[in-house]
Amino acid sequence: MRMTSTTQIITFTLALWAGLAVLAQAKLEAGPNGGKLIGTDPDRAELVIRDDGKVAVSFLAEAGTSGDIGERLVTLFAQLGTGRTEITLVREGETLVSEKPLPQPEGYTLVVQIRSMADAKPVNARVQYISHICDGCSFKEYACTCEDH
Repeated sequence: MRMTSTTQIITFTLALWAGLAVLAQAKLEAGPNGGKLIGTDPDRAELVIRDDGKVAVSFLAEAGTSGDIGERLVTLFAQLGTGRTEITLVREGETLVSEKPLPQPEGYTLVVQIRSMADAKPVNARVQYISHICDGCSFKEYACTCEDH
C-alpha cells in the first residue's frame, strides 16, 4: 500500500515533534568538577576555568572520572575583539592547563579543538567565557545547566 503525500507529511510532522520532545527533555549537565562538558565519547572532556584564571581540560573515563589524555591533542583559542589568540596548554599529570590566565575582560568565546590523534579531524566546541555564578543552577555561567539561556 502506498502512502499519500498527506500521510507522508503527517508522519514526518509527528516524527519531528517526537524528536523535538526528546531533545527538550535532555538535561544539560556540568562536569564532575563543575565545568563545561565538551566533545563526544570517547573524547569527552571537561573544561574548567580555575580561580586563578587558567583553563584546565581533563578527559573523562566512562564513569565520569578523569581519564588518560593518551594521544589526544587539544588546541584552545580565545576569540577576542582584536582577533583570535591561541592559548598554550601544558600537561599537568592527566590534565591540560593553560600556561597563563585567560585574557581579561571576559565575555568572549573560547574555541576548543579536540583531535583523538595527530592526523584526526578536529571536533570543535565553543564556550562563552563568562565566570559569574548563575542564579538558576549555581554553576559558573560558562558551565550553566539552565535550559532557558
